[in-house]
Amino acid sequence: MGIRQFSGKYLHDEDRLAFRVSTSDDREYRFLLTRRVARKLLAGSRSQAAELVALRHPGTDGIAVARFNQEALRQSVDLAQPFAPAAQQPLGEHALLVLDANHALDTETAPPLAVLRLRLASRREVVFRLPQESLERMLLLLDQLQQIAAWDLLPAAGSLSPPLPADTSGALH
Repeated sequence: MGIRQFSGKYLHDEDRLAFRVSTSDDREYRFLLTRRVARKLLAGSRSQAAELVALRHPGTDGIAVARFNQEALRQSVDLAQPFAPAAQQPLGEHALLVLDANHALDTETAPPLAVLRLRLASRREVVFRLPQESLERMLLLLDQLQQIAAWDLLPAAGSLSPPLPADTSGALH
């Protein structure tokens, strides 16, 4: 199950991020993220992204490669592209509250993958296995959404992108 698209929106009245993920096997997952969970997702995902780069490009070369890749991603992302809903919604059509997020790396795969486990209020857990590019895209969107929410969470390292308009519901491919 690969990631096809991410989408998100800040819900002002609820002070939550609505976050959607569609997968290559035509499934869609809808989540509500609190400030605490968004902070944990951002911090853990940044750490994972750095570790993935370090595995492929050890030393100072890795830092330069990571910065180049992040800037290239920021330049190429089209947030005006609408989110394409998937046919299946394994968790239902309503967004579920995420209570916790845990991160790990799967170094047994080639290339290594980031493993993201989301514990939901419904007592279920969803696991996503993300390659470097998908992880970076998710980070970019979460960072921009938290800026819209004015949550004052630390921006992604080297974040050069301006905040999105407050009414954005842009999607990332």
